Amino acid sequence: MSGSGLADRVVLVTGARSGIGAATTRALRTAGAKIVAADRTELDLPDAIAEADPGEAVAIEVDVATEHGVWKAVETCRERFGRLDGLVANAAISRSGTADDTTPAVWDEVIATNLRSVYLAAHYGVPLMRESGGGSFVAVASQLGLVGKPRAAAYCAAKGGVVNLVRAMALDHAPDNIRVNCVCPGPTETPMLQQDLGASSGSASVREQIRHRVPMSRFGKPEEVASTIIFLLSDATTFVTGAAWTVDGGYLAA
Repeated sequence: MSGSGLADRVVLVTGARSGIGAATTRALRTAGAKIVAADRTELDLPDAIAEADPGEAVAIEVDVATEHGVWKAVETCRERFGRLDGLVANAAISRSGTADDTTPAVWDEVIATNLRSVYLAAHYGVPLMRESGGGSFVAVASQLGLVGKPRAAAYCAAKGGVVNLVRAMALDHAPDNIRVNCVCPGPTETPMLQQDLGASSGSASVREQIRHRVPMSRFGKPEEVASTIIFLLSDATTFVTGAAWTVDGGYLAA
């Protein structure tokens, strides 16, 4: 993004291996940022930063559902670049189920990956951002953090928690010159969506039902969500904090 002010800024991206996370790392490199790209598996992760200059980006394998994993990701920013200017808390998983048929183990897994990881990113990332003079924290929530969906109890709870955590953080950290926002993507062409559809009986018909609910009559692209993340990280949004940005083709307006 020309004139975004992201050149040489240090940004940590979690869930960077594929989908929105990978699109965000590519967009950040185009904008000239330095990146720590974190994911629980290293598979394909170097591809997301393949065009990075030596020393300007690093890929690490950590599980951000764990305290140690998030600590390691933030410490990598400190050790490699000495600062942290932006953080994109993107890691997430999806599991189907109602409250009564979701097992406690699955519930804990979803909350740990989708919500607790955002808290941990703040817990360890905010102090380094404060030391760096401030910055922008962007969490990737979901349209399902703003509305409900059948058989998505744990996912909706986690993403709803992310939306309100962002609001609370925005108030807490405004004096630190740290802006905190989230994006709420609608149906987006990611491996997680494909996995969800693949687990559904009649996945082709389910896909069409979802598409017809989107006023723009299509699914979003990871790059379209990434461009909003870059916007929120950039100097174009220095008076924006505590906001939930829907990127959903009009889904929630219908």
